[in-house]
Amino acid sequence: MINIDNKFDIGELVYLKTDSEQTPRLVYAIEINQQNLIYKVASGTITSAHFDFELSTEVNVLLNVS
Repeated sequence: MINIDNKFDIGELVYLKTDSEQTPRLVYAIEINQQNLIYKVASGTITSAHFDFELSTEVNVLLNVS
């Protein structure tokens, strides 16, 4: 049996660390391949795929300051 250690769960809200607007995104899928996990996230109808180090569960208020 394979044990997968995912950092984020499906249905969890996350933020892209480099997004200056800190738009919340919903994890809707986790793609598993031989070497890593890819988290698929959605904000409305816009979707994207990211590694775990690109995502955070907390808003970065320093990026969000205008």
